[in-house]
Amino acid sequence: MTTATLNPLPARAPRHRRRWILLGLAVLGLVLMAALGSTAWHGLHGLADVGDWRIGLDEHGWHGDVGIGGVIGAVVSMLVALFVLLVVVPLVLLGAGLAVGGALALAALAVAAALLLMLGSVLLVLLVASSPLWLVGLVLWWALKPRAPAVASASS
Repeated sequence: MTTATLNPLPARAPRHRRRWILLGLAVLGLVLMAALGSTAWHGLHGLADVGDWRIGLDEHGWHGDVGIGGVIGAVVSMLVALFVLLVVVPLVLLGAGLAVGGALALAALAVAAALLLMLGSVLLVLLVASSPLWLVGLVLWWALKPRAPAVASASS
């Protein structure tokens, strides 16, 4: 079996996807820049005031006078809302999820480090207490300890 049969996807698939992702990000950036430019050019109220819109619905269908500014403002507003819904909200949720996951991982790491420290100290105490060198040390201490001089009895 060759690697071509194991991997049915062509080798250029990631590069192809990267181009589409970059194109999508460029389009979203252009839409955002257009929305920000429109807001900056026409003030905070946008291209058309909502009070200027006259839209009606009757037996003949939709009718009304919105104006080109209102149409552009509505389209840009919808595109910005779509951008926020598709890009900003997932990034915020991803960031919050990473923050919570990181905090939980850090807490678990601290608990694991504390448990390892306790286990290490218990093992160290057990190693020292059960060492055969204690017997050698006790014998050396007994052999080298100073002897108390014999006290002469007072009756002599």
